[in-house]
Amino acid sequence: MKKDIACSSACTKAEPVEVSSSAAKRLMDRIKEDYHAHLLVDNLPSATKYEVPKTGEVFYDLGYKIGWVGEDGKVFLNNHLDIVMLYHEHMPGLYRVVGFEVKPRSIKSVSFTKDKECTGVEKETNFYELKEEGQRIYWTYSVTWQISDIPWASRWDVYLSVKAVDIHWFSILNSIVVVLSLSGFLSVSIVRTVRRDIAHYNKDEAEDDTLEETGWKLVHGDVFRPPPHQMILVNMVGTGIQLLGMTGTLFPSLILGSGFLLNFFLIGKQSSGAVPFGTMIALLLMWFGIDLPLVFLGFYFGYRKQVPDQPWYLRTIPCTLLAGVLPFGAMFIELFFIFSAIWENQFYYLFGFLFIVCMILVISTAQISVVATYFMLCAENYRWWWKSFIVSGGSAVYVMAYSIFYYNTKLDIEGFVPTVLYFSYSALMAITFWFLTGTIGFYASYAFLRRIYAAVKID
Repeated sequence: MKKDIACSSACTKAEPVEVSSSAAKRLMDRIKEDYHAHLLVDNLPSATKYEVPKTGEVFYDLGYKIGWVGEDGKVFLNNHLDIVMLYHEHMPGLYRVVGFEVKPRSIKSVSFTKDKECTGVEKETNFYELKEEGQRIYWTYSVTWQISDIPWASRWDVYLSVKAVDIHWFSILNSIVVVLSLSGFLSVSIVRTVRRDIAHYNKDEAEDDTLEETGWKLVHGDVFRPPPHQMILVNMVGTGIQLLGMTGTLFPSLILGSGFLLNFFLIGKQSSGAVPFGTMIALLLMWFGIDLPLVFLGFYFGYRKQVPDQPWYLRTIPCTLLAGVLPFGAMFIELFFIFSAIWENQFYYLFGFLFIVCMILVISTAQISVVATYFMLCAENYRWWWKSFIVSGGSAVYVMAYSIFYYNTKLDIEGFVPTVLYFSYSALMAITFWFLTGTIGFYASYAFLRRIYAAVKID
């Protein structure tokens, strides 16, 4: 603590490391793919400090680049680290680490003294070029301790500083206006129409004998019949509820199966993020031995009324695409920052904004589901069970489409395995989102139907 190191070897011995031609080629490939290295000190991640020349704005990039590619295509290796440790004196004699900055450098040559300290680093201007051949590489570092006014409780602020707050507020206010407009439409149009329908259906029989029943009352005997493939629907809706507050069965099988398959790609690439095979087997045993026996399925089929031909906008695909626009628009901005945090080595710490957006998402999804279900019933389509779940999850289609757009415009992913991992994780994210929004819409429609049919006198 508080001991500066001018230059020292990162290895146990002050000797260069033998690097084979295959290892050098693999290292060159990682540099071309813009790989970063990450260090931790006192559970604080390393970060590279950058400053915008024109504005003087300072920002931090997690980790440090292991090298770079020159304009002529040559690959250079960062084999020296200038480490700056920031510390705060909490009380006399008590110091705490509050900052961990790393500046990587490429140094072609270095010499060592008898006490294993290296010299010539400060004056070295030649970069170390990495080639596809066996070579000997020195790995060195220097450490500088600097006192800081940042208290220990605020040491994460530089990583989690919120930028471009205005765009979040603009997106939220825009979504609130849209949701309020939709609420006004529901209260003025749907509620008024339903009340008029109920008043019409509840007329005395003497006054209404000559009128033929049409609309949503006509399907009162079928609207609560079990849907086709009800066991799968129950599982999916249950999974959505479990995602909101409990555990699941179908969803864990999807996630665990996909993760099990993708993990083999990571093992094949010798990735440090690969889960050991024994751990995967243990997870499978826990799932089959604990989760699966806890699931109970039920329901029986009933007789069904023939459904009339539906207008094009009430068919599954058009209705799903139309219903997904508003919820996706409410969360589009936050989705961009979440993708940036996942795939571009950034932090996401705007949980206040995220909570507001989630509330808007829940309200808009429920309202869209109620509107779609009402129009289906008016068209004498009592098969609302699956339709409410699928249509309400329409925004998941746009989430997956956005992941494709983000891949093509923001990322520079190369190689088969990274591409498979990206789209597999994005698909799992979209499916998870579908379960969540589908469950919200399903229960909103269910509550709506229970309410309106409870108000109708059924002969």
